[in-house]
Amino acid sequence: MQFVQEICLNDGQVVTMKGEAAKVGKTFDAGPRDPEQIRVAAGVAALGTKDMKMYHLTKQNEDYKDAVATGRCRINCCDIDGCTLAVANIYGWTGGQPGTIEAERTDDLLAIVRKQFSEMPAGPKAIVGDLNGPVKAFPTLLAMIK
Repeated sequence: MQFVQEICLNDGQVVTMKGEAAKVGKTFDAGPRDPEQIRVAAGVAALGTKDMKMYHLTKQNEDYKDAVATGRCRINCCDIDGCTLAVANIYGWTGGQPGTIEAERTDDLLAIVRKQFSEMPAGPKAIVGDLNGPVKAFPTLLAMIK
């Protein structure tokens, strides 16, 4: 799987990308864009290869659903040798320096993903993306690393 942050595609462009990916045997999955912005902004996406068919979580907690609606977080899954790989793609708010609102909002996404992961069956899980700040700005990430 390949992951992209800040896709900034409108609905028509997402449909086009899905079609182009399908032509080469791949799948393209894009979440919503940031509804707080007037223009098309943010958004995360994943491109699945021929051998890795992506799917979404069947059991989503309410916090995770809200996080997806921000246009800045989405978990894609695929099966590898009978095991589910779950990958959270996060696009943090610009300016996520320690103590800023942007860092707090991004850290909230990390905490939500961590909780959603804990509610899933055992198996490999990863977080990818662009947090838009240094590691020290995100207490949840620091706790996960420790």
